[in-house]
Amino acid sequence: MELSFYKVYSFSAKESLAIFTFSGCRLLVRQVSSSDEDTSGRNYVQKSVTSMSEVLSVSEYLELLRLKAGKTGSKGPVVLVTGSQSSGKNTLCRTLLNYACRL
Repeated sequence: MELSFYKVYSFSAKESLAIFTFSGCRLLVRQVSSSDEDTSGRNYVQKSVTSMSEVLSVSEYLELLRLKAGKTGSKGPVVLVTGSQSSGKNTLCRTLLNYACRL
């Protein structure tokens, strides 16, 4: 999902999420934790493992394949995403799906 300017977003301490940016951003993060939830050490900034520009390139290529399939009446692209546990497969798929739906 794309974040909106000046909107407050709330997430549970049990949720795991990532925020990606192409050109940088400023975030105000307020962490409120109850005594039964230990959230220490869970927040971090990672410069780049998977470049979002690479994900965007894959999305654009898949869209080209979908358009070509639509013109020829053939089946569109099928993608298999593999990786180890917690490597970002679901995040990648959600991101690609989000881009495809917006197109």
